Amino acid sequence: MYKAIKLYRNYDDHGGAFGDISLQTHTPDPDEVSAFAAQHGADGAITLVVINKRLDAQAHVRISLSNLPDHGKVEAWQLVDNALTRKPDTSYTHATLTATLPQQSILLLVLPQPKPAKQGKKASGKRS
Repeated sequence: MYKAIKLYRNYDDHGGAFGDISLQTHTPDPDEVSAFAAQHGADGAITLVVINKRLDAQAHVRISLSNLPDHGKVEAWQLVDNALTRKPDTSYTHATLTATLPQQSILLLVLPQPKPAKQGKKASGKRS
């Protein structure tokens, strides 16, 4: 139970937590696979928790992301057999993310808010 709470409150041991603004999610069969999403008010990052409740099978999920950029980076943490581990970063394209969850596991995905492009310095000069 402690690790499940840690997943929501401090998944990265640096205060990383589930967002504070709830976002709508939908799964076709929430008795098998559930999903919860939130946005961080401070930095705009999106957190998505996907729970595979199946006792005997992996869950292959396809997540459609609305109102987000068409592509982006994804950080991942996974809770399996009471072990919380950092998974390799991945990405999503065409506003779709796919993942495979082991039986009875939780996957936390973090989609950082894209940083705006830096604007170049304006040229300056003197008038003659």
